[in-house]
Amino acid sequence: MVRGVKDNIERRAYLRPVLYSSLIGMAVFALGLLFGYLRNQVVEKEVQAETREVLETIAQNMQYVIREINSVALLLAQTVDEDGTVSEFEETSAALLEKYSTVSVLEIIDDGVVTHVYPGEGYEEVLGYDLYQNERIKREIYLTAENGTIYLGGPSRLVEGGLGVIGLLPFYVEDDYIRISAVILYLDVLLAEAQLNAFTDSYYFELSKINLATGVEEFFLNTAPDFDPVTFQSVEIKEGDWTLYAASITPSTGMFVWVLYTGVSILGGLLFGYLAYQIFSKPLELERLLNERTEELFENREQFRKSTELLSSVLESPQNIVIFSLDNAFNYIAFNRNYKALMRRFFKFRVKHGAHVFDGYPPTINEKLKPLLERVLNGESFDYTDEYPDPKGNIHYWQHWFSPVKDNEERIIGVTVFSVDIGQRVRAELELERSLGEKTTLLSEIHHRVKNNLAIVSGLLELQKVEMDDLRLATAFDQSINRIISIAMVHELMYNTDDLSSVDVHAYLEKLIPAISATMQNKAQNVQFALDIEEYRLNINQAIPLGLLLNELITNSFKYAFNGKADNRIDITLSSKNDQVNVSYYENGTGFPEGIEFNAPKNLGLNLIHAQLTQLDATFQAKTDNGFLLDFSFIALGKGSHSNI
Repeated sequence: MVRGVKDNIERRAYLRPVLYSSLIGMAVFALGLLFGYLRNQVVEKEVQAETREVLETIAQNMQYVIREINSVALLLAQTVDEDGTVSEFEETSAALLEKYSTVSVLEIIDDGVVTHVYPGEGYEEVLGYDLYQNERIKREIYLTAENGTIYLGGPSRLVEGGLGVIGLLPFYVEDDYIRISAVILYLDVLLAEAQLNAFTDSYYFELSKINLATGVEEFFLNTAPDFDPVTFQSVEIKEGDWTLYAASITPSTGMFVWVLYTGVSILGGLLFGYLAYQIFSKPLELERLLNERTEELFENREQFRKSTELLSSVLESPQNIVIFSLDNAFNYIAFNRNYKALMRRFFKFRVKHGAHVFDGYPPTINEKLKPLLERVLNGESFDYTDEYPDPKGNIHYWQHWFSPVKDNEERIIGVTVFSVDIGQRVRAELELERSLGEKTTLLSEIHHRVKNNLAIVSGLLELQKVEMDDLRLATAFDQSINRIISIAMVHELMYNTDDLSSVDVHAYLEKLIPAISATMQNKAQNVQFALDIEEYRLNINQAIPLGLLLNELITNSFKYAFNGKADNRIDITLSSKNDQVNVSYYENGTGFPEGIEFNAPKNLGLNLIHAQLTQLDATFQAKTDNGFLLDFSFIALGKGSHSNI
């Protein structure tokens, strides 16, 4: 019967670690699946956010083109007198087409009939055409007249071929008689001006509109192989009742991440389950040895009871003080309950008489404790303040008093240490200090670290550039380095100023432009800069794109404008009026070569210039003959991180 009871106990002892290890393995597996699912959701939301940002950028650019169409239509309407007489239509139309290169055809529409068209050549059959024959266009004209504002009709098939967009603007003749000034441009031109083509390598796009005559949604781009409006994100273009859709071409990595986490969870569950089993299934011999050792300790306990009774009474009397004593070999000879509980809670160490003090502490604490104890053995008495982290990472502050233990002949036979937890006092002092300067310090440190990280990236690119034998690649590295420097200098200025929300644009550009010039001077000879930059504090979210914009302009000038020329010059001015910042960039180079247009960028540099102008929401004018001139202005935003662009 005794044997059966013992076997039953051993069987239960075996099943317990199996159960515990299985539960731990399943818990690890479940956590892995949960993390994988959450990560999948994060990846999907990041893709959606990027797509939404692209759609909003294109929509903003399209709004700019719509404003331009509206301006042309307004100017065209001025050719009609109050009595309905049309004068100087061709001269005005020619001037408008010359100024606005995106526009293809201009028309005046009277009661649905095209009465005037420019240019006339190629559009003879349009003149006198009754647009009301097309029910959809008829309804769009009625809607335009009803709303009294610009409306983008179409897209419609043009006479010379291709899809065209018609900007319809109503205006009044003789107070209540409405005519329409129509501005026609190709759909491809509108999308190119909206910079949609810059994203076609990464996104599928679709443009749709409800046909007012049939009520059916029509689609015009057909770039997606399997277009489904439910899976695409969209924005509305109200002036034409259009809907612009977009979806990322690159498949989402969210499902791959989830599968990866599932695999890792399975392996992790098996591994942790195995480790847990090894821990919980220690041999019974270890338990037996532990019991034997416990019995020995109980036997020795009575032997020491009388000799330590008085000392124990002294040690246990303080309620909030930690006390322990060591012999000359640093073995424990006495300690109070507080010290024993502290060692068990912080370091998982069971203190006992005769154990070595260094066995209970980690190496980092032993390195500090050993020289202190040696000082006491040399006869010193002193106090010492230190801090220790507990297993949960909380910091505890202690003040220790070290004193030698002497026998009747004044020989040092050990060490006594009294310790008091002063954490409440220290934390109160630290909290007071942190509350005074925490926000400024954190923000300043962030800018400092960002600047340092960008400097490291710039340095790495410099080292990589040295290994480049290809001059074209080395130049590309220089451009990337200058772009990084443009951003890093903003953070450097933010770190060195008390105002952590804005940058002195004068100090920024006075420092940035020479740095760019120093990098690029080997590309052209004797380029002189004339800077007239007003002292003005600019929000960090606008200072960075301004610096990147000037970096691209200067780099392009060095690369293309001054080849073989003498007396090279770059003039940069910056001024402000109220909240408007005006910038002018001029270089006396050779101008743009034939086939290259500023407003139709085909390289990275010009695309970046247009991207920064868009980010600044700037209005600009460019001249590319006999040198290069770019005038642009933008509204300065409020100071602070809340004023993101």
